[in-house]
Amino acid sequence: MESPAIGERSESRYQSAVRALESMVERMLSPSQRLERDLQQWSAYLVLPLFALANVGITLSADALDVLQPVGLGIIAGLALGKPLGVTLGAWLAVRAGFAAKPDDFGWRQVVGAGFLCGIGFTMSFLIADVAFAGSDLLPLAKFSVMLASVISGTVGWMLLRGVREG
Repeated sequence: MESPAIGERSESRYQSAVRALESMVERMLSPSQRLERDLQQWSAYLVLPLFALANVGITLSADALDVLQPVGLGIIAGLALGKPLGVTLGAWLAVRAGFAAKPDDFGWRQVVGAGFLCGIGFTMSFLIADVAFAGSDLLPLAKFSVMLASVISGTVGWMLLRGVREG
């Protein structure tokens, strides 16, 4: 059996070797590859969401922000409560009926968290709102409610899944 001092030296050598390899790989990347890698997170988490928001066509007014109207409450309840409930119950029923098996290292908290992430509904929800409320004064309210429900669902899903261990 190795003594701790020898094991620590081996670990230190391995880490040094990995850092040297990382440095070599970094030098092998072309400038455009490095730029793409460096800008990827900015694009994914800032530019793309801003582009989506700019092209949704939500006009913010006092009426659009009044999500306590029945239309707003229905949309928020459907996306932020109905989707997670449906996904969770569907998964539970599938496991209970024997149609599916839940992996041992996969908890129900993860299923509920995934259900909340399913409540993030932009594309189809906006399309349905455009069709259902075409020409109506309720269209801005419906779109704003979709946005609010998506933020609520995404936040709750993230909170449930952030403490889950990988693998």
